[in-house]
Formats: sequence, structure tokens, C-alpha cells
Amino acid sequence: MQYINYLGQDAYTNIAMDSWLLNNLKADEPVFSLWQNKRAV
Repeated sequence: MQYINYLGQDAYTNIAMDSWLLNNLKADEPVFSLWQNKRAV
């Protein structure tokens, strides 16, 4: 299993990273990604 921790807190970048992972990583290996956005309110 791959563990990916996004250190940035920009929501657009985090969503783009998730999209890239879904489109470019092999489907035979599990991936756990963890990220947190800045406060929205």
C-alpha cells in the first residue's frame, strides 16, 4: 500500500492531486491519501 500525505492546504491543489492519482496510478496497488484543507468559514 502506498501512503501519500499532501502537505499543502489548498483545496484546488488537493483535488487535482486526487484526480491525478486516480488517472495515473496502477489499479492493482491500494493507495491511502491524506490531506486537509484550510478553514472555509
